[in-house]
Amino acid sequence: MRIKQTQVYLPPNSMPAIYSRSSVRRSGMRYVQRHMRRSAVKSAMAVVLAALLFAAIGQLSLMRRAYDGLFADTEVKGMFEGGLRFSITGKIFGSEYAKNPYYATSQDVDLDILNPRYDNEFYADYASYPTFSATMVTTNGVARYSGGGALDITYADGYDEGGFARFGNFVIMSESRAEKQGLKLGDDVTIGPQWIVRDIVFSVTFEYSSSHPEAKRSRAGIVEETMDELVQDFMLYGGFVCKLAGTFSDATGTYDNHVFTPGSGDIAYNIAPLQAAEFTLADNALAEECAAFCEENAGYGVSFVMDTDKLENPKNMQRILSMLYPISVRRDYFADLLR
Repeated sequence: MRIKQTQVYLPPNSMPAIYSRSSVRRSGMRYVQRHMRRSAVKSAMAVVLAALLFAAIGQLSLMRRAYDGLFADTEVKGMFEGGLRFSITGKIFGSEYAKNPYYATSQDVDLDILNPRYDNEFYADYASYPTFSATMVTTNGVARYSGGGALDITYADGYDEGGFARFGNFVIMSESRAEKQGLKLGDDVTIGPQWIVRDIVFSVTFEYSSSHPEAKRSRAGIVEETMDELVQDFMLYGGFVCKLAGTFSDATGTYDNHVFTPGSGDIAYNIAPLQAAEFTLADNALAEECAAFCEENAGYGVSFVMDTDKLENPKNMQRILSMLYPISVRRDYFADLLR
């Protein structure tokens, strides 16, 4: 079967309009315009996204700084329970872990009982001794211990309230107590364990009487003869000498029978275990190191506690923000977003 071929003749000006030159130009212009609009939209979106990203990263950065500050500024207290030895406070409170330390303890003592102005009859009369009993408070915070500004203190030359911020072999006592015992600012004051002089006098006089049965001497006479031995025993059994650095008035009378001292290395072994011993952590980032250090040095039977629970929330937020913060993003990446 044969198919007939048919030729179709089209005049020169009869081409479809779509192929005309003007149509091509218009189509090209429309394409360019659409591309420009798309590019403009993409550029605008890129700018908006970049701005949002900058804002988000900026917000994360601000939040990180805020939680870093919260972590650093949170006050964490470290406390010893069970009677920290006074002799170890210098090592612990002077370390890089501690600031604003506070310690305090009290014990009954005999105050200024060993003094040359008392005659031998006095030492031979045991009934006089109770009048010299006092409460010695070893602390670096007299105001805190006494409940604020209850004590109006007058210091001797060379001493001031700053003296209690460091160890020192001095005491302050009430004006009434100083007057009662005939003491004035700058005098030497003897302090010893309660009843120690009575016990020493009894021991010395008994030993002397036993060794010299033929001697018919009074107790006062024995004391006079053995005073040097009595003084040596007093120092041997915990007595010490310090300066009267200040006197105070107490309107309430609560502390009339108290003497306050910051304590010193010279009398450390005479000071009772501390009833309060605490400090503020100097750097919260060192909390774990501090705990290990204090536990190692606290001594037998003493426990160390620190209220680090309050650090958990800022620490957890720091960890989360560190994960979210795009630390790998570089400055040139942001520049690429804007191209």
